Amino acid sequence: MTRSHQFSRKHNSNWCLWILTGLFGILIIVKNLLFHQFCFDENLLTAEIWTNSLVRESVLLPKLSVSLFFVGLVLLTPRKFWTLIFLFLYDTWCVANLVYYRSTMSVIDITAISMVGNMSGFWDSVWFLLSWKDTIFYGLTLLYCMGFYFLNTSQTKWKYSVVAFVVSYGMTLMGIYCMTKRWGRDLEMFYEPISKLMRRTISGVDYTLNVREFSLIHSWGFMMLDFLEIEQSKYELSDDERSEVAALIGDENYVTFDDKLVIILVESLEDWAVNPVSMPHLYDFIKKHPRIWAHRISKQTLNGASSDGQLIINTGLLPISQGATCYLFPSNKYPSIAACCPNPSATIIPHEPTVWNQHYMSRSFGYDTTVVMTPNDSLLAQKTINMLHEGYQMVQVITMASHIPFTYGASRSNLKLPESMPRFMADYMKSLHYTDEGLSLLFDAIDNDSTLFNTTIVITGDHTIFYSDQRYEYDLYCQQAGFNYAVTEAYCPLIIHSAKRILHDIDINQVTFQMDIYPTIMSLIGCKNYYWSGLGIDLSDTTKGLNRIVTEQQAYYMSNLLIRSNYFSN
Repeated sequence: MTRSHQFSRKHNSNWCLWILTGLFGILIIVKNLLFHQFCFDENLLTAEIWTNSLVRESVLLPKLSVSLFFVGLVLLTPRKFWTLIFLFLYDTWCVANLVYYRSTMSVIDITAISMVGNMSGFWDSVWFLLSWKDTIFYGLTLLYCMGFYFLNTSQTKWKYSVVAFVVSYGMTLMGIYCMTKRWGRDLEMFYEPISKLMRRTISGVDYTLNVREFSLIHSWGFMMLDFLEIEQSKYELSDDERSEVAALIGDENYVTFDDKLVIILVESLEDWAVNPVSMPHLYDFIKKHPRIWAHRISKQTLNGASSDGQLIINTGLLPISQGATCYLFPSNKYPSIAACCPNPSATIIPHEPTVWNQHYMSRSFGYDTTVVMTPNDSLLAQKTINMLHEGYQMVQVITMASHIPFTYGASRSNLKLPESMPRFMADYMKSLHYTDEGLSLLFDAIDNDSTLFNTTIVITGDHTIFYSDQRYEYDLYCQQAGFNYAVTEAYCPLIIHSAKRILHDIDINQVTFQMDIYPTIMSLIGCKNYYWSGLGIDLSDTTKGLNRIVTEQQAYYMSNLLIRSNYFSN
């Protein structure tokens, strides 16, 4: 081969290397921008980005730095085939985070990864959250594969690679610096770029890592830190903290209740859905019996979703700020309603006992047994009645038919709704109608069986389900169709019937909290003198109004201390 041919081949190889490297870097930037758009519905190329230097540099620089870092790797390594593998893995990581965000309003963290086994029986909910637009990530990678086929080269440029690494690091630090200034943080935050303070609540949403500023590739660094630091380990209270929480706790004493108690946690139940159309039997039961009906229970569940609902109702505690309480502290000693039950108590679940660590948490909440059933809500209701007859004094039952994507209950319901109704809204109402049919068995038993007459029955939702854009769509439909449903309000209902202690209707239209359910139940079953009264208020005591001892924010703070320190084990 002549020298001119060698020079030409080397020259062409250089061009192939630079084009391939450039395409790879641009592709990562584009995918970062797409993820941000799909996840937060925020275009990073808007006027705000370009007119505010702090916003521009704190948001764009870290994303550009990631691209430049991998450009350095491409220049450094002779085997470029890894770029294809990386891009496909990154596509999957983006889509997984999008699905997780659509479900929980958060991105995947170390706790979410540890809960993969929690999806047993719930994969339909995952596939439902996928969108056709998510395929664009894989489509871009396939286009790169075509370019790779023609431009693949084994050349390296280690000097340029070092430059890329150095500039990438500088971009990241500059982005972090702009972020600290933008948030009004102290300058020392600049020297602690991976501090937990960087991963706190933004705009009311609890992010475990700040992907608005960083990219998803940075998230692995945050997760490694969370894993190494073991944030969830037992926390030792300081003397001041111990004094703070001790003021809320009375002397431990033996308190019991005599009558039967049934707690029904209806999956995703929102207050507007308790109407004569979607839940006629429950609505009729409410109208015919003295009861408490709190219409605007603000949900307080966090990363533990449904399991957090059980935690709040059974113990009066709020979930921890990071991670799922049911996975991180399943062996804690918790004060609970079931601890005041002198006879056998049970919780009936419609899914595997490993979901939300139910087999451990039921025991920690004081239940003697956990019964696994099918999602058939009629069977769940009948099992509840049978267990009450068998001598169980307290039964908690969790329904499942109205679990997203609502297909199980909707496909089994005979409710007819207008075809013009948004499908997701219609399926939700149908699934609750199916649950209502099952609950009617329990309502009939309480009315017609003298042994169950004094049973206190508590019905509430574990959490709300719809996002603001969905509510806006449903509200427009309701206005046009003439339905008087308050779909714009994201509240759970609380309905309590107690023949012995609730003698007249109590309607509460003010905003209350899930943490108010525990003290209300304890009051109605005659256990107000239990050493732990919770952090909420007794809604059955209409003489005191809604005067609170602690605010919601203080309640989260106190609960965090109590759970992490396993305070009640002492």
